[in-house]
Amino acid sequence: MSECDPRLPGSRRNGPTRYSRIEAAIDQPARQRCLEKAAVVQANSALAARYQEIWGEWLSLSQQATRERIEAAGRVAFAGTPQRALEAQITMVRREMELFLERNNRIVQLSATATLDARQRIAQPAERRAAK
Repeated sequence: MSECDPRLPGSRRNGPTRYSRIEAAIDQPARQRCLEKAAVVQANSALAARYQEIWGEWLSLSQQATRERIEAAGRVAFAGTPQRALEAQITMVRREMELFLERNNRIVQLSATATLDARQRIAQPAERRAAK
């Protein structure tokens, strides 16, 4: 029987024995370690999935920013007067800052969600142990 075997104490034989309580006492720390390992594995997989989502969002926002920069540069280049060129540059800088703040806000939200999800997955086995 491995350390993480979910069977109940005494199930190694054909039913409970007089040593079941001793086996239960010995197996309890092993079960706790197993639950802790499983929680860490679950948290890591949740973090990996969330970080993949964060990178996808970052790439999407970067592509959007690049498209908008190209369009803004075209507006500046084809402005008929210096006044319109200045207005286009001001608009470009303002929009760039808006995108920067929006992008960072979204990435912070996704990072916080990833952290809370991992924390919850680690805390679940601890709560189960406390309930016993």
